[in-house]
Amino acid sequence: MSYFMRYLYTRAPANLEQIEAALHDIDPQFRVQFDPSDHESGDLYYGETVFGEIAFNRTGDEVFAEDIDELRDLIAPIEDPLKPLIQSILDNVQSLVALRVLEAGHINQDILEQLWDWLFDHHPGVLQVDEEGFYDAERLILPTTPDEE
Repeated sequence: MSYFMRYLYTRAPANLEQIEAALHDIDPQFRVQFDPSDHESGDLYYGETVFGEIAFNRTGDEVFAEDIDELRDLIAPIEDPLKPLIQSILDNVQSLVALRVLEAGHINQDILEQLWDWLFDHHPGVLQVDEEGFYDAERLILPTTPDEE
């Protein structure tokens, strides 16, 4: 079981090295084992456990364009007053952090929240969570799945 969480920067981004340094300052058990061929991606560890695969993507990257297109398609059928806000963010975003959350990260979401909290505190943006929606620092602002009744 895995899923993606993406942090869409609305202003100045932090790259993966800055994120790793900040997380390590918060809790020394955090570290990123960088991909030797691409220092913009790697595995996010907490202690000896891989919580997910993390990557910093920007305009011009093929994966970035695919992610943004996928998110546009996701919100296309939604009728919500906050949809234009998310559309505007998707139209203007220049970079994002994508985390493919693995089982350990899913089970220990409170540990992963430290990453998102730091990003919200230091780099304005919006968090997208597969099968949930888009969040600001406080709450879910645009759900992407219908309410189950």
